[in-house]
Amino acid sequence: MKNKMKLVVGLLFAATVVAQAALFVENFDGYDPTTDTDGTGSSTLGGQGQLEDITGTTWSGADTDAGNLQTRVEGTGDRNLSIYTHSGTALPQLNSSTFTAQDQTDAFSFYFNLENWGINQQYARVEIGVRDSVSGNNVLGIDMLTASANNTTQMNIWLWDYTSGTRANGGAGERTTSTVNATTVGSIGLAYDGAGNILITAFSGANQTGTSLRTITTTVDTANFSADSMFIRASQGNTSKNRIINVGVDDLTVIPEPATLGLIVIMGGGLLFARRRRRYLKI
Repeated sequence: MKNKMKLVVGLLFAATVVAQAALFVENFDGYDPTTDTDGTGSSTLGGQGQLEDITGTTWSGADTDAGNLQTRVEGTGDRNLSIYTHSGTALPQLNSSTFTAQDQTDAFSFYFNLENWGINQQYARVEIGVRDSVSGNNVLGIDMLTASANNTTQMNIWLWDYTSGTRANGGAGERTTSTVNATTVGSIGLAYDGAGNILITAFSGANQTGTSLRTITTTVDTANFSADSMFIRASQGNTSKNRIINVGVDDLTVIPEPATLGLIVIMGGGLLFARRRRRYLKI
């Protein structure tokens, strides 16, 4: 009987782990930078690896070798993506392949690991978020920007809310909280609860682990939005200034939350049942 209890608990735990499986994970490890068809790049990125040129890429958009948005797959084995943006009148973006749509009534989250934080000038910025491929509209975006010109450590984290149909501030959280040292950030995550509430957290560790360095809480418009893909975008800024940023990211991940939370509850109930059952058998 004891072994059966262990089996039940083990199966419940396994089910919980399965439920945490992501809808979409982009770790860039499946791309070979040497297959870039152009490989000219800018003086900042240079060389081969432009994402839109790599054979078999699941990303598409106006990423160019010498434009306002450039990306390059880097490394061997555990690869990541270097992103270079330069403010201009054009705000190009790359869009990922689609995953199962999460709508306004679904609780879901997405996060990415911040690998490095490089050249930053005049409140330079880059935005990463989720979008709706059917409408072609962005939904929610995390905007990373420098706190001051030529500052490679202090970063602001903003939420941009597109759910009303236009790009708007997500709430009062953006400018009222202090900046965070970018060199201490391991990952940034966004959690949506299915009822219009958003929590953004900057973590000290990768994959949303470690200390919470900064949080933003706000609400968004829940009027029939759906997110089924991701985007990387050169964010808005003053085009008269030389706004440049170069950051590295990895493991862009979208996770559906309801099944996970439900199975955690089931698992807790199963553990309680197993404990009571064992007590009963001892009597």
